[in-house]
Amino acid sequence: MLPPAWKGEIQKTIEDETAADRDERDSAATKIAVAVGNLSDAQNAQTRSEDSNETKDRWISIATLIFVILTVLFTGLSWWTFRDQLIEMHSAAEQTNKIIDANAKLVDAATKQAEAATENTKIARANFVASERAWLGPRNAKSTGAPTIDKDLPIVVEYGNTGREPAIDEISDTDVFTATQEDDNAGKVVRRVEDFIGKCKMTWKPGEAFVVYPNIGISAANYNLTRIVDKSLVDEDVVSGVKTIFLSGCFVYKTTETIHRSWFCYFYRAGKTDNSSWNICGVGNGAD
Repeated sequence: MLPPAWKGEIQKTIEDETAADRDERDSAATKIAVAVGNLSDAQNAQTRSEDSNETKDRWISIATLIFVILTVLFTGLSWWTFRDQLIEMHSAAEQTNKIIDANAKLVDAATKQAEAATENTKIARANFVASERAWLGPRNAKSTGAPTIDKDLPIVVEYGNTGREPAIDEISDTDVFTATQEDDNAGKVVRRVEDFIGKCKMTWKPGEAFVVYPNIGISAANYNLTRIVDKSLVDEDVVSGVKTIFLSGCFVYKTTETIHRSWFCYFYRAGKTDNSSWNICGVGNGAD
């Protein structure tokens, strides 16, 4: 058996450990209670914060809705206030467009009238100039007789001015040649006549020119242009009619301060042509 002193020590030790264990449990319980209290307070604070945020959000939504309603009302009132003005402005714009279109049409019509008037003026002036200017041209070509071998053949071109004013600085030129029917068919006659007329129309020698005064009608022409056909061109073929004599020529003159030209072509074929009135060629005749 244990001594009494030891029993007392053991008993005291047990009681001390029991008391310490009890104190420890009480301390733990107290800490748990405090932690639970703190957690509860935190939850309550969060709940109050959430309630406060929800309240703020609700008021913000209400304020936004009120602002939208006021904006819609203001817009509607503004539209209603300016509706008549807008309608009037739209009507005025339509009227303005119509006026602009009408004015554009008037301008277009005026432009066309002005162009027509200008064209009519040009035509009238051209007609006036044509009626008043000089017109120089041939009336007839003839020879003093039939061609004779070894004799020169004089050719006379009668011409005149059928216009109303003198043809000034007038010059003239001629070309004489012979050709067979084969030459004519081959185009040699046409080429020679056209080449000469082309060069003749470009001729301008005012220093050697003179004036052709107006006369009454082409039949009253009283100017003569004489060209001598050299006897070297008059051979048996010309006398017999195998060859044809061609005479081409032109007049260059000034009238209404403008240079104008007249060109002509005659031919003689023995047995076919009257020497007092030579035939007119199918080419080489014209005036400007």
